[in-house]
Amino acid sequence: MFLMAVAAVGLVYLVSFYPPVIVSIHDVHRLFVSVVLVASLLGVLGVVRGVQLGWLLALVAAMGVATAWQPDVTGAALYLSWLALLAWGWYVYRHTVAQPLHVRRLWLWVAVAIALAYAVRTGAAITAALPQQEVLLKEVFLGFGHLRHFAQLIPLLLPLLAFGCLPSGTRNAPMPRPYRPLAMLALLGWCILLWLNGSAGAFYGSLIGVAVAVAIAGWQRGRALVLSVLLAGMAAVLVIIALDHLVPLLGEIAQSTRVEGSGRLAIWADTLRALSERPLLGWGPDRFPTVIDARPAHPHNAELAFAMDFGLVALALLLVVMWRWFSPLRLARRIRAMPVEAAQWPVALTAAAFGGLAHAQVSGVTVMPLAQLVLAITLALLLASVSEAPPVLSYPRLSRVVGAVVGAALAVAVLASALLHPCGFLADRDVSCSITPAFWEQYPS
Repeated sequence: MFLMAVAAVGLVYLVSFYPPVIVSIHDVHRLFVSVVLVASLLGVLGVVRGVQLGWLLALVAAMGVATAWQPDVTGAALYLSWLALLAWGWYVYRHTVAQPLHVRRLWLWVAVAIALAYAVRTGAAITAALPQQEVLLKEVFLGFGHLRHFAQLIPLLLPLLAFGCLPSGTRNAPMPRPYRPLAMLALLGWCILLWLNGSAGAFYGSLIGVAVAVAIAGWQRGRALVLSVLLAGMAAVLVIIALDHLVPLLGEIAQSTRVEGSGRLAIWADTLRALSERPLLGWGPDRFPTVIDARPAHPHNAELAFAMDFGLVALALLLVVMWRWFSPLRLARRIRAMPVEAAQWPVALTAAAFGGLAHAQVSGVTVMPLAQLVLAITLALLLASVSEAPPVLSYPRLSRVVGAVVGAALAVAVLASALLHPCGFLADRDVSCSITPAFWEQYPS
C-alpha cells in the first residue's frame, strides 16, 4: 500500500508538471522502469489460473514473436512497457481486492489532485497571457506539449470526480465529508477544462462512458452519476459564460478549438493498406512513422495501433482477454446484483473505462504513457470491484496515513502551480521558464 501511495504522488507530479525528458516519449527511457515492473509478472502467475492464464500467456507470446521479428532497442522497450502495464495492473488489482476502501480513496485523491492542480496551472497560464492580448493553447494547457495529451485523461477521471461528489451515510463514503467540496470543485474545473480543450473525442468519449455505464448497471444504480455529471456540466457552462464576459480572450480559445477535418479517415485507410502487407505479425513496435508517410506517429485508433505493432493474431488474443474480463454482460450481472450504494463505485469505474476506450478509437490513449497507465489502473480497479472477493478487514490508521500523504502531494502541487511562473512561448517576447514541459523544445514554430 505504501508503494501505491508513493506511485500516486509521482503520478500527480507527472500530470501536474510533466517534467522534460531527455529522449522521445516512445524511446528507451521506459526501459529501466519496465524491466523492474516486469519482474513482478511472476506474481501474476499466482493470481491468474486455468483458461485465463492460457489466453494471457498466448497474448504475451504473440507480442514477443512480433517484436522479435523486427528487433531493435526501442521495440523491445515498448514491448516491455506493455508487460509492465500488465504487471502494474495486477499489482493494483491484488491490493484493491485486499484493501478495497483504502485503494479506492487513494485513487479518488489522485483524481482530485490532478484536476485541481491542472485547473490552477491553466488559470495561471491564462492570467500570464492577458497582458499580451493573446492566449495560446500551448500555454493554456501548460503541462503537455500537445493539448490532446491532456484530453486523453478527461474521460478516464471525470466519472471518478463525479463519484467523489456523491453523499453517503456510511463509513464507505466516497470522500470524507469535509473534503467533498474539493471533489466538487475538481469536477467543475474538469468540465471547464474539457470545454477549453475543445477535444470532440474527449467530450463524446465521456458521454459514451456514462451512457454505457447506465446501460450496464441500470438507471437505479447509475442515476446518481448522471445527475452529478449533469449538474457539474451546467455549472461549468454558467462559469464559462461569466468568464467570457469578464475575459473576452476566452472566446479566442473557443475559436482556436473549433472542430476541423482531422484526416483520420485517410490515416486509417493508409494503416489498413500497410497492415494488409503484414497482417499476422504486424510491422513491429514503434514502426508506424517509418511505414506510413504521414505526420501522426500512430493511427489514432487503439485496435489499429496494436495490430500495426504486434499483428492481427495478437490483436485477436487481446480482444478475447478483454472480453473475458470486461464483457458488458459479465459487468451487468455483477453490478446489478450489488446494493445500490455499493454499486456506485463500479458504475463510476465502468464509465471511466468505457469512456477511455471509446476515446481510444479516435485518439492515442493506448499509445501515450500517462494515458496508458491511467487506463491500466482504471481497468484493474474495475476488475477488482466486480470480483467475488471475500470480505476484508478495515485499516483506519493506514487509510489516514495514505490520505495524509496524498493530501500533502495535492497541497504541494496546487501551491507550486500557483506560485511558479508558467512557461510561455509568445512570438514577441522572451519568457523564462521555471518548469519546461516535454515536447516544448520545438516551439514556437
